[in-house]
Amino acid sequence: GRISGMFMVDKNSDFVKVSSSSKFRTVLKVKKIQERKTQAELHQLEVDHAREEATLDEIKDTQKAALSDAVRRMKMKATEAQTSRAFIKQLSSEIDEQKDKVADIQSLKTEKREELVDRTKSTNMIEKLDKRIQAEEAKEIERKEQRLIDVLAQRIRAEIL
Repeated sequence: GRISGMFMVDKNSDFVKVSSSSKFRTVLKVKKIQERKTQAELHQLEVDHAREEATLDEIKDTQKAALSDAVRRMKMKATEAQTSRAFIKQLSSEIDEQKDKVADIQSLKTEKREELVDRTKSTNMIEKLDKRIQAEEAKEIERKEQRLIDVLAQRIRAEIL
């Protein structure tokens, strides 16, 4: 057939058909790139999350050691006790901040997982649609070939008779 713009004109039949296979392949390629990008972003968030969790654990361990030290030296001078309390209070504040960072990253990871699921579903849907269209196009070609064979067979029969 002759291609006119985005439509394929088939001289052997009365219909005009949009060539959709190439469009779906392009959309599918884009969907797969988006899916891989989202997977990479999710992986980076998991790495960041592990790092922030480790930092939180370090601060907690430091605080625990400071508390143990304070308990061991209960009879220390008032100024030392005050300094120790200030340090422990500072560590508590750092723990709260670090917990917020960990929670934020956990939230981002959850969002990114949902985005990845959506992208995967969308890609799968386009793949199924592309396969269905390819199958329909193959059936249409088969029907045209069969029509041609039938016409040729009728002509041969007509010539014999």
